Amino acid sequence: MNRYLKILPGVIIGIVAVFMAGCTGIRTDYQQGQNTQTALTFRNARLLNEHYEKHGKEMGFSSAEEYEKAAAAVPVDPRALHKTESEDGDDVYYLKSTNEFVIVSTDGYIRTYFKPDSGIKYFNKQ
Repeated sequence: MNRYLKILPGVIIGIVAVFMAGCTGIRTDYQQGQNTQTALTFRNARLLNEHYEKHGKEMGFSSAEEYEKAAAAVPVDPRALHKTESEDGDDVYYLKSTNEFVIVSTDGYIRTYFKPDSGIKYFNKQ
């Protein structure tokens, strides 16, 4: 579980907690006492569409929304391998049975989703 706190003289003004340990696939945002849970998503529509054009179509998805939903399903799959990138702390997931690879940023957004040519070797290099 990754947690980020922004503290001003004793006042917590926002916390974003990403619950990846245990493969929940849910981003929980805490802001000024409010708690909301949402499925993992790309950071914005532009990034989603760019990744859909680059990877989603070749993976056979008919829409960016379908691609995003499939990407969000990988981290919650109990069969998915998981590790944390040493260089930036992002969460990396790989589902060997389907050769699906997902990176989730430290603040809980999908960074990429694709099927690597080298399969598990690609995951192991991360």
